[in-house]
Amino acid sequence: MRKPSLVFAMMATVAACHAQTQLRILQGEKPVGNVVYSQKIDDEGRKTVNTRMVFGTGPSSIATVITITMDAFGNPTRKIQEMMIGTTRTKTLADFTSLGVKVVSEVKGERKVSNFPTPAGLTSSDPTQFWFLRDRPSPGTRVKFADFNLTLQKWETVETTYVGKQSVTIGDVTYKGHGLSVRRGKEVANLVVDEKGIPLTFSDSSSLRLERVP
Repeated sequence: MRKPSLVFAMMATVAACHAQTQLRILQGEKPVGNVVYSQKIDDEGRKTVNTRMVFGTGPSSIATVITITMDAFGNPTRKIQEMMIGTTRTKTLADFTSLGVKVVSEVKGERKVSNFPTPAGLTSSDPTQFWFLRDRPSPGTRVKFADFNLTLQKWETVETTYVGKQSVTIGDVTYKGHGLSVRRGKEVANLVVDEKGIPLTFSDSSSLRLERVP
């Protein structure tokens, strides 16, 4: 589960009003799952991101839905994650304040409440959520922030760099987009997003990669 959960964490922190796209998860050239990613902005500039992922088949399959809401500055206000691994269901609710996050987890009917202060010296504000959608970073722009991983239930340091304009061809379709390098802990992922910040491709050091369904 480690690699699919890492892919999911990376995707959930990528920066379209009422926009949606579907991506396939590939291992080599073999489809092993899919992701449906949507985001919208309300009249006050607050953003909601919804990501649904299905990975694998049968008793070892993983189905995950995560919804993130944030203010107009990229500060998370709430995250909700529901996950099915085989027949085991878990639900995690995280409410954010300026001091940290309160997490309520339910696993097999058992409820647990935990609090995690924001790491010292870091902010949980993620300005990349509005890159290209609202804001236009210059190539080389780099931001660093703390993101709370709901699956692992810990804060992780994320550093995102805008590489510059990039084009990517998927099947017979060529898209113009923007390259991003995202470091989460020791893992580094490379993404290309379109002019509205919606993912086109995703790859990291694992054997898994994602690409948009044309």
